[in-house]
Amino acid sequence: MHGDHSETMTATERDDRETVDPDVADRDGVLVDGETPVSLPATVEAASEQFEATTRTIGFECASGDWLEAEWTGVPLDPVLEAASIPPETTHVLVAATDGYRACVAVWDLGGAMLAYDAVDRPTSDFPRFVSPSVDGPRAVKNLASVRPVELDPHEDPQDYEELYLDET
Repeated sequence: MHGDHSETMTATERDDRETVDPDVADRDGVLVDGETPVSLPATVEAASEQFEATTRTIGFECASGDWLEAEWTGVPLDPVLEAASIPPETTHVLVAATDGYRACVAVWDLGGAMLAYDAVDRPTSDFPRFVSPSVDGPRAVKNLASVRPVELDPHEDPQDYEELYLDET
């Protein structure tokens, strides 16, 4: 997350950079890495000063098999990634929580994705949260700390980058 932001990391370069940097995990808000990193504040009110906030209905299947559909309020991910200037060779993003929980999401699954700060009938302790209509519940990362672009070779398995604890959505 720190250092030269002009290149993405491949799985062959996996090292301690794939975990959440303690400087990010201990702070409020979300770091979106790229050539020009973007730091989003911990509240939708503050984040909406940088990016337009919206409310969307997004549903996904939880690890339990239940369907969770809610009205999520937050910032769409597309303009944030554009502002962060993610490299064009990016194939996936690592979406990481403050506790090290991490999902590797393909860029083609980011359509409609958002950094949610609130949802009807959801615990406030879960936010900010990454949600997308194209990902399943275990990859809807709660307590989001960072979003980092990576480039995976075609033979690499995105699950090798993940740390999913499948106890709940």
